[in-house]
Amino acid sequence: MVEGRKWISILLVVLLCGIRIAQAVDFYQDDTISQGTYVDVHVYDIAILTVTGGNIEALKTFNASTANIYEGDIYSIQLLDSSIVNLYGGQIDRITYFDTSTLNVYGYDFSYMPVASSGWLYGKWANNQSFAIYLRDCSYPSDQIELHEIPEPVTVIFLLIGILNVRKRR
Repeated sequence: MVEGRKWISILLVVLLCGIRIAQAVDFYQDDTISQGTYVDVHVYDIAILTVTGGNIEALKTFNASTANIYEGDIYSIQLLDSSIVNLYGGQIDRITYFDTSTLNVYGYDFSYMPVASSGWLYGKWANNQSFAIYLRDCSYPSDQIELHEIPEPVTVIFLLIGILNVRKRR
């Protein structure tokens, strides 16, 4: 009887404190993750998943699916089949890609440090936040990784100032 009361007390504390329990979820249609904690997230078929926040332990993309990552904390991303992952920001710890999948990274100041058959990809996102992503069992350069160099924010400002000055002189 005491054991049963203990579990009821724990359940009440969880419910009253609003603690979210991590969950696993499969996506077969377009959707967005903006908050919450997830253990496993799987994206299938031609679904497009947009991540703008939240915490994900493992994100796996299958078939011809796409994941667009803007923000959030993701421990592990696995690209399988011919899936595509587009990285624009967030905190990503490690990535593994297989088959004919494609990883697109949008940022600047890229550098790569090989470590055996793996390596570290360093750079900065458009918001000037630095990142370091471990490419597990992957090497760069690779046909499967495309680094898209976006202008540094200060460079864009100088470019706009220059354009305005040229227009004023006319």
